Amino acid sequence: MSNLGDDLLFAEERRAKIIEYINNNKKATVNELSEYFKVCISTIRNDLKDLETLGKITRTHGGAITKSKSSQELDLEKRTENLEAKKIIAKKALELIDDGDTIILDSGTTIHELAKLMHSKKDLTIITNDLTCVNILEPYGFNIIILGGIVSNGFHWVSGEYTLKMLEGLNADKVFLSAGGFSINRGISIGSLPISYVKEVMIKCSAKSILISDISKYEKYKLAKFADFKDIDIFITDKIDDNVKKAIEELGGEVILA
Repeated sequence: MSNLGDDLLFAEERRAKIIEYINNNKKATVNELSEYFKVCISTIRNDLKDLETLGKITRTHGGAITKSKSSQELDLEKRTENLEAKKIIAKKALELIDDGDTIILDSGTTIHELAKLMHSKKDLTIITNDLTCVNILEPYGFNIIILGGIVSNGFHWVSGEYTLKMLEGLNADKVFLSAGGFSINRGISIGSLPISYVKEVMIKCSAKSILISDISKYEKYKLAKFADFKDIDIFITDKIDDNVKKAIEELGGEVILA
């Protein structure tokens, strides 16, 4: 492998070559790129941060991987799918937050819409495993507790043993949860097994559990179930069949239509 060894590369040129290098090799570590381009590690880290912001690569622990056009399109699709319903649900969920609350925020696009609205609240303590939530909330001046753990490649959340241990030592007034799918008979589920464990503990350490999800997730089943509706105190959605609403209420939950 040839070595560029040119310390005078302009930042734009170097970053273009970094993209080319990562695309050719599918992945690269910070140390590898630092050696290859003959620049310091902090410079490479800044380059990767900027390239991820531009959507050119995906950062990982200690490096970066390729981000294909199709994966970018999937990310955009996920963020914009049923966006208006998510915004309406988030606005209704905001009404359940009181000044001074300690809140756990799960990960997910509806949760992100809720986070964007929380600037109107005061003196909140927010616990989250979602890095996007942290970026949204940081300017608001809240007390933010970011859970430790392993960052999932391609996603902006953390999970793992350290996440669970940290959560187990915390208490919250309310947790706001998202879901990949939900059903009366088969429960509430998500596609990631490690994240399902995090959600389970979030519920256990919160006085009140609030599920926020648009109705498009109804009768969809993902890999890992993290709760039944009997574990949920409040379910906020955009619309719901009367029979489904009644079944949830019979399990002890409250259904709120946004």
